Amino acid sequence: MNLLELAADRIAPREQVSMGYAYNSWCRDERYVYFVGNDGLQPHLYDMVADPLQEQDLAAEEQGVVEQMHEKLLADAGGPLPV
Repeated sequence: MNLLELAADRIAPREQVSMGYAYNSWCRDERYVYFVGNDGLQPHLYDMVADPLQEQDLAAEEQGVVEQMHEKLLADAGGPLPV
């Protein structure tokens, strides 16, 4: 993404930011941050509005949000994550 184009309002801002490092991936939107191994195991989900210090992992109780964040991550990656 060209930041000059974004600053000039010629392209729309993205709803999320994602990245990968080693064999892990990360996705952040306005509310949640999601971490997961590239194999899809051990997801972590934090509500950055209610829990900015990331002290309560919501992944087990918010499976729907985990799935949404994972889909955003895969869309940004252009397909499956490398394992």
